[in-house]
Order: sequence, then C-alpha cells, then structure tokens
Amino acid sequence: MVRACDLLGVARSSVYRHLAGGRVSTLTIPQAERNYPNRLSPEEQVAIVARLNQEDVADLSIRQGYYSLLDRGEYLGSLATMHRVMRKAGQSGDRRRCSTNGTALPRVKPVRACQVVCVSGRHFRG
Repeated sequence: MVRACDLLGVARSSVYRHLAGGRVSTLTIPQAERNYPNRLSPEEQVAIVARLNQEDVADLSIRQGYYSLLDRGEYLGSLATMHRVMRKAGQSGDRRRCSTNGTALPRVKPVRACQVVCVSGRHFRG
C-alpha cells in the first residue's frame, strides 16, 4: 500500500479513509452564515461601533478604547470581538482624525521681499 500510494502521489490516509467508508461533510452553510448561540446580534454590533465612535474614545486605537471602556466599567465584548466588529465596519485602520487639506508638504509663504518663512520647518534641514 505504501509503494502504491507513493507511485500514485496519493496520501495513505486518504486511501484508508476511502476504504473505511469515510463520510464526506454534507454541510452546505458557510461558516460565516451559521447560527451560533453566542454570536453578537446586529444591534449589539451597531452598539459597539457607535460606542467606539463616541467623542471620548474616537481618537484612540481599538485596543486603547477597549481598555479605556474597561476602566470605566463598560464591557461590550472581548478585544478580539471589537477588532472583528470594527474590521467588518471598515474602521480597523488608523482611527485618528486625518488632515483634510490634502497636502503633506510644507507651505512656503513670502513675508517681505527676499524673505520666505516656512510654515512647517521639520521638512527642511539647515
């Protein structure tokens, strides 16, 4: 049996399972759509997203927001649950407020003739 499986490129466990009449799984429902008793309801997921978007924790990372809420005595779910819910809501990246001016380059503005002031001096060395 060993040599035959090697020649055919088939795993021995597959052959033995087939000979023993192994069952093939008949589950047709994808795992994400199965009904689990401890799964959060859509209302609970919305409550987690709404709470992490409130002003007091909106600028914190998900981990910092989780521990900040725990310090206040609020438990909405585990840290992994919060990451999963926020990822599903598309908010798992950088949660800080971003600049809306659209430019990251320093701005140079003239003050007087032959004199220029840089608004953000960290980009220039000198």
